[in-house]
Amino acid sequence: MKDAERNLKPILLVTVDGGPDENPRCPKTLSAWSSVFIQHGLDMVIVATHAPGQYAYNAVELRMKPLSKALTGVTLPYDTYGTHLNASHKTIDDALESKNFQAAGEV
Repeated sequence: MKDAERNLKPILLVTVDGGPDENPRCPKTLSAWSSVFIQHGLDMVIVATHAPGQYAYNAVELRMKPLSKALTGVTLPYDTYGTHLNASHKTIDDALESKNFQAAGEV
């Protein structure tokens, strides 16, 4: 696919698992892909989903499998420097939350 000056036209092809956060049939997701199309001056955007039950063949899912298995049962500490949550588990101290998050990443 080339334009009049024989340059390749920019296209984007993306495969997604079709979950609720990236389902291309959802209006919010369509709007986001439209923004990508416009911002990057693309000629075409194709968003493909895996068929139901076929996400096991998704290349990203296959690469994440060993990590998921290794992290099964691991609980990261969230209150190393004290709690940043109220009784409803809502963040009340952003700085403390960030400090606790960094400490959890060092485990």
